[in-house]
Amino acid sequence: AFTALGTHAHGEDFPEAEELRGIAAPTLIMHGDRDWFFPVAVPSEVYRLIPGSELCILPNTGHVPPTERP
Repeated sequence: AFTALGTHAHGEDFPEAEELRGIAAPTLIMHGDRDWFFPVAVPSEVYRLIPGSELCILPNTGHVPPTERP
């Protein structure tokens, strides 16, 4: 699934899209705008799929925001 996330951020083609739609817990998606593994389109799609989620795109941050920009 990890590799698939980087290549499929296209609605119904997204891996585990149905499971993401079923998440009911409060969800914060944090993503660095300079992530070398996944483009910003990936967390944006996750945000779209999880009902009531929140998205935080951190500027000048790579793949591990909590350690790069605490």
